[in-house]
Amino acid sequence: MIYNNILESIYSLAGKTSKYDAWMQYQGLLKNQWLPREELEKLQWEKLKAIIDHSYNNIPFYKNKFDNAKIKPDDIRKPEDMLLIPATTKDELLNETHPLDPNLRTESLEWIKTSGTTGTTLSWPFDLTTYNTKYALFLRDYSFMDWKLGDKIASLWWLTHSSYRKES
Repeated sequence: MIYNNILESIYSLAGKTSKYDAWMQYQGLLKNQWLPREELEKLQWEKLKAIIDHSYNNIPFYKNKFDNAKIKPDDIRKPEDMLLIPATTKDELLNETHPLDPNLRTESLEWIKTSGTTGTTLSWPFDLTTYNTKYALFLRDYSFMDWKLGDKIASLWWLTHSSYRKES
């Protein structure tokens, strides 16, 4: 138990003083899981709206999709309105030269690939923010089983993060 507490203190300090904020995100996930349903849905909606707005205002690929569908982010006012947003297909992403935010710092990205079970693999960027979020979700999921940071655990994975290779 002391070992777990020491590790949690180290993670907390690292989360407050470095770019590795998975622990802080994890703490937020733990706090948010007990919000009343209405508050949680409001928070989820605010975050989703921020993604929609960012995509429209910063990524030409998504701005074009919205414009071609004759919709604007302000047209998305409630969850049912999400049906107005045209789906993005794998083929579109494969054929699009620049589907990412042009302000994204690509030198800090790792590229991962889909399995290719549909016949073609798709490469997609994976950045530190995404990694921190994924790790925070991992911590939360394992905490549901009363696992604590520092406890031994066995996991089987197909690929490890070190297996991801940058593409040139």
